Amino acid sequence: MKKEKSFSPMLAPNDETILSEVKYPVLASYKLDGVRGVFYKGQILSRSLKQIPNKQIREKFERLRKYTEDNQCLLDGEFYNPDIPFQLIVSCIMTHDYDDKKSIKAWAELCEEHDCDITREEALDKIDFHMFDCVASDQYNLGYEYRVNTYCA
Repeated sequence: MKKEKSFSPMLAPNDETILSEVKYPVLASYKLDGVRGVFYKGQILSRSLKQIPNKQIREKFERLRKYTEDNQCLLDGEFYNPDIPFQLIVSCIMTHDYDDKKSIKAWAELCEEHDCDITREEALDKIDFHMFDCVASDQYNLGYEYRVNTYCA
């Protein structure tokens, strides 16, 4: 059996950038303070490539999940909304089931801690998937810059 090529989500370097040493032109994007998500061949994965456990997220983004399954591709991006605190976004994405009694209590505590008056369902409705990259299954090894130069030129 042929081993499938592996991939890793693209991450920004943690090194401090010395602007005078940057070689232009460069590719850049905004830093979104959300939860990393990877739709990969019909799965919804976290940054560490573990399944996103939340059933409501799987239902909301079923069309993207199905697209990656049908087209054998990867969509890399961020679950995010600028009006929702990061900790609440994490809770929306990573909680297994919103109806669980512990989850309900934890949400109420988070909202109080962050002075945020929103139900989890309202927050989920506002969270979008902001895509950074789309990769065909036979192009994982070609790199982001190659894809931009090929498809966006």
